[in-house]
Amino acid sequence: MIRVLQMITAPIVMIVCPVLCGQATTANQRVKFPVSLECAQPVVTAAPAVPIASLGLYRCPAQIPPVLLHPFFALGDRLMKPGNERITLQGTLTDTAGASGVQIVIELGGKLNITWTGPGTQKIVFDGTGPSVSGGISSSNDLLASFVDDLAETLLLAGRGLSPRLLGQRFADASGGFCDYYDVATYGSAVKLSKPFIKRYCFDSETSLLKSVATTATRNWW
Repeated sequence: MIRVLQMITAPIVMIVCPVLCGQATTANQRVKFPVSLECAQPVVTAAPAVPIASLGLYRCPAQIPPVLLHPFFALGDRLMKPGNERITLQGTLTDTAGASGVQIVIELGGKLNITWTGPGTQKIVFDGTGPSVSGGISSSNDLLASFVDDLAETLLLAGRGLSPRLLGQRFADASGGFCDYYDVATYGSAVKLSKPFIKRYCFDSETSLLKSVATTATRNWW
């Protein structure tokens, strides 16, 4: 489990076990179980992976799939005009190796720089095309997937190319509140797999901001 404290945006990486298939709800209804990842796999087709750097930095609403317009506008003008390309986070990252101080810089175009602030020279850099890892970081693929592939910005910049599928809105979320669920079939970008897998995005039903991401892919990163 990877956690970063003092984060502004915190996509969660997790493996989801099959659960009962739910149904979409109205504004005043709740469901006990989220929709199983197994339910949508036969009806979603993965598009060929393309380098994130080739997607460009900005979009107008007409370039966004209609089902993703609420998450697009929830980010303000970050994806519409220059001036908000970079997010810098400082805090403590906790993984299987323990807790470490880190600085994380995320830029539009899939660019990422994670620098460990303690002793040593640990660093992860992704330039939008390929990664560079120094210092023997066992969780490097998990971090690349979390801070590049799983971001709402990456999904939105890919736009119609990923063919996102809205499963339903206002599903009760185990962590509280409600989720709008979207499924995307992908091979990954920062971490590419040899087989397509389903990635499920949970956007908060009230704010349309990303709450979590689940995936059918294993963390062996074959």
